[in-house]
Amino acid sequence: MTYGPPWQKGVNDDVDRGLFGMFVCASLERQFQMIMRWLNVNDFSPKFGGVIPTSQDPLFGARGLAAKRPPFRIPVAGGIVEIPLPDKAFVRSRGTAYLLLPSPGTIRRICGPGG
Repeated sequence: MTYGPPWQKGVNDDVDRGLFGMFVCASLERQFQMIMRWLNVNDFSPKFGGVIPTSQDPLFGARGLAAKRPPFRIPVAGGIVEIPLPDKAFVRSRGTAYLLLPSPGTIRRICGPGG
């Protein structure tokens, strides 16, 4: 979902706008947190084996994690293509909230008999 007014091409109005996401996961560790790790260290594919340091996602990676920001590396047939990343993050995360969404059966058990 978007928030803020629509962006006008060519206008730098410094208005806060962006995207808001809501994700329902069965396992935060195996789903959401794993994706967040992949964004900052692209080591999820055997194609990246032995490439030290591993690169970050070019749009979502946290640039402040490493003292030296490695380029974004793309494995291709003839070797690896390196693309320099900017010092400033293209996308900024404003925060994360982990919320419990219990099932109706769990709510009944919490409330007890007659709840």
